[in-house]
Amino acid sequence: MRQWMRMRIMKLLAGIVVLGFMLGTGGLASCSEKTKADLVVYGKIFTSDNNKVAEAFAVKDGKYIYVGDKKGAAALVEAGRTDVVDYTDKGLVMPGCGNGHAHYPIAYAMTEIGAQVGDSDDANKFLTEILPAAVKKAKAANFKAVFGLGWNLDTFKGNMPTRQQIDAVCKDLPVFFIDEEGHKSLVNTLSLVHAGIMKEDGTVLKKENDIRGGEIVMGADGTPTGYLKEQAATYVRAFLDGDNLFTADRARTTLRKVQDTLLSEGYTMYLDGYSSYFRNNNLYKAASEMDKAGTMHFVLGTAYEIESWMDVDAELAKAVEAQKYASKHVKTNWLKFYMDGTVESGTGFIDPPYTDGHQGLVNWTEDEFTRITRKANENGLTMHVHALGNQAVHRTINAFGNGGKDEMRNTLVHLRNVNPPDYERMARHNIQVTAGLLWHHTADASLPDLLRSLPAGMGDKGYPMKSYFDYGINMSSHSDFPALAASPDDPFGIMEITVTGAYYPEKSKPWWPEELLTREQALTALTINCAKQMFLEKERGSITKGKYADFLLVDKDVLTCPVTEIHKARPEATYFEGKKVFANPAAAPVDYADKNNWMKQPKITKDVDTIYIYPTEYADDSAGAPVFADINEKAMREPAQETYLLQGTAYEDATNVFVPYYRQVNMAAASEMTPEALRAAFDSVPKQDVFAALDYYFANLNGGRPFILAGHSQGSAMQSLVLAEYMKAHPEYQQRMIAAYVIGFSITKEYLQANPHLHFAERADDTGVIVSWNTEGPANAGKKNLVVLPGAISINPLNWKRDETYAPAAENLGGYIYNEATGKIEQVPKAADARLDLKRGVVITKTNAMKPIYEMFGITVFGPASYHNGDYALYYYNIKDNVARRIAAYKSHAEQRRG
Repeated sequence: MRQWMRMRIMKLLAGIVVLGFMLGTGGLASCSEKTKADLVVYGKIFTSDNNKVAEAFAVKDGKYIYVGDKKGAAALVEAGRTDVVDYTDKGLVMPGCGNGHAHYPIAYAMTEIGAQVGDSDDANKFLTEILPAAVKKAKAANFKAVFGLGWNLDTFKGNMPTRQQIDAVCKDLPVFFIDEEGHKSLVNTLSLVHAGIMKEDGTVLKKENDIRGGEIVMGADGTPTGYLKEQAATYVRAFLDGDNLFTADRARTTLRKVQDTLLSEGYTMYLDGYSSYFRNNNLYKAASEMDKAGTMHFVLGTAYEIESWMDVDAELAKAVEAQKYASKHVKTNWLKFYMDGTVESGTGFIDPPYTDGHQGLVNWTEDEFTRITRKANENGLTMHVHALGNQAVHRTINAFGNGGKDEMRNTLVHLRNVNPPDYERMARHNIQVTAGLLWHHTADASLPDLLRSLPAGMGDKGYPMKSYFDYGINMSSHSDFPALAASPDDPFGIMEITVTGAYYPEKSKPWWPEELLTREQALTALTINCAKQMFLEKERGSITKGKYADFLLVDKDVLTCPVTEIHKARPEATYFEGKKVFANPAAAPVDYADKNNWMKQPKITKDVDTIYIYPTEYADDSAGAPVFADINEKAMREPAQETYLLQGTAYEDATNVFVPYYRQVNMAAASEMTPEALRAAFDSVPKQDVFAALDYYFANLNGGRPFILAGHSQGSAMQSLVLAEYMKAHPEYQQRMIAAYVIGFSITKEYLQANPHLHFAERADDTGVIVSWNTEGPANAGKKNLVVLPGAISINPLNWKRDETYAPAAENLGGYIYNEATGKIEQVPKAADARLDLKRGVVITKTNAMKPIYEMFGITVFGPASYHNGDYALYYYNIKDNVARRIAAYKSHAEQRRG
């Protein structure tokens, strides 16, 4: 068992109106009576062809041969040959989406070669936990550098790690950690030495703005601090050994994972914004091989990176050479440039200046960029330019207009602020925009800082959308993954922001409402407009006769569902060139009449039942791993059976224990989610399964017996939803509930206030109550714990009191703990003491019977001294005893009522 637990935890380490025009028979297409289709689809179909909605389409040889009404498509069905998908009243059928700019390959490569810094991780955690683990990983794999991604400037500000502090952890390998925006980096001394910024003896060779378009932040001692901005960071990155970090084999495996993710989210077109990031062509080679092998199921656009400190002509020649990798599904005709940085961080190029007088960083003069644009377009390459500040946008438009060819569809990327006269110039020169639609929101708490630092008119306005449609500019959507990961990556999370101006977890006011889109405009930006950006509109991007059949079956009608539910939509299936290339395993409900979907359906020997929901067992941190486990996932089922022995057996002496399998949230994904996003994940597929299991249980298995609810961690999160929603809807069941043991997940004061039908336990024998706690050591005080929420409530599992009365280990009837030496689960007398911390809402113990979860497995999400692994184990026999006491009390009360 220990080996299984270690392997599982190590895996973990490594939330409109449809136009009334309906298409008549043959209204959009006609077809020979002799032609029969390979596939026919019925349903509500948004075509992205001038907002038209159809009833059906037919596909043959990977292309649409008919789009119109159901009768017309039905005529093309040949019994026994044509596959028919009837999606009527199930959601929306729409074209495959496009992502006009993101960085999936480097993000997924980072998970293999480096470390991820969480959005809320502070500098101390970075230096003491994340960096040491990354160094250990790099050395074990013989990497020639320590790479990482994701630190948050707002979190690190005021305590920015220095190169000397990083050196104290690792000085014999270059260290390079990129921030969440991808525009700033933290490095050690060796990285600076390799890049020629300083010598080993401390002599400074380059400082401050010596690297064009960048900043080397200097310390009070006159030497670099190790904090690099913009082009200074890309300069140092170029001296890392990219061939060692991003090998051809890693490029191949990474691209397969990228494809899995894109198809699962509904993307069938994708333009990569950093294809030569590791200074080699391995991604190009992998894509070419994948397409030749017939296993590429999306269209990939690549962009060759050219930075302001490079020899532009030499790099342009390399980009031209890379065009040899182009194929049907690999388009190699883009060049990636930075004109400026980011406005929010003060490096975007703006006018008027920031309130402190500076204008930001700019990488190119207008004359230079005009010449570059001219030469690129003459060589068949399209410009793909990062520009956020209004002056960066203006300068880039000038260069495109004066040096470029309009037919080359030169592209502006992101665009936070735009001078109004520049919209008309974009339209005139066929300049494409792939916009930061997903950033058209801001948390209310962030607004004062923006208003304070930015000139009037910019602080509370940014990332326009509607204006592009108003001026006839082709605007596509992008996700920029993994940059600024606090925004959604999937099409429907982005879509909700475009029509509401708000990101649902933030619960903030709508951002710049005048620039919001209609639902149809949002879908247009996500589909046909991306096809136009990528020169694909004649063959993809809309459901139109003659085009390739790239389409989605979406589980919600995002044109008519409540606007705040758009983000919950997911593809049930993704089709590419007429073939299903992704099927959502969570789309179909689990059949709980099938005994295989239950871990335990016991023989009835007791007059009380328990419904136990197991904790998180599925932890796959590989790139592209699903957010939810498949119901048959062996890596979930087998460890769940092991965990049942440690937890669920506590209820066996007194009850018949029923245990359904359910499609739980992948812990690796959960550890990267905000609390709001995690709750949204719990509220979807896992809840659907648990509620379905309960429906079957009460209808077919319960027989009117009283029952106990029990769980741990994610299982307890599910039980909290059962209590709040399912029991509220079924008071006839709730009145037979003896108790709910919601252990290892917080029940909060706010939760109880919102659910007046629920009550928390006050003593050892009250019934119809919630029993809950989270266990920690004293050193966890003030530390982040994924399962400890503000306002948490606990009960002491030894004396069953709600105050801070101390319960010594002498009151402990025994723990049930795995012994590494014997390989057995053993009873441990007096395993732990217990005292409530009422302020934090947890149980505190000073036990020596087992190590905290961090010491055992290196897990950081519960804090350094959490006994999340001991919530049951340390108090096992007291739980058994308490179950019996509450059952006896329930029966006594029932007897009194009958008497």
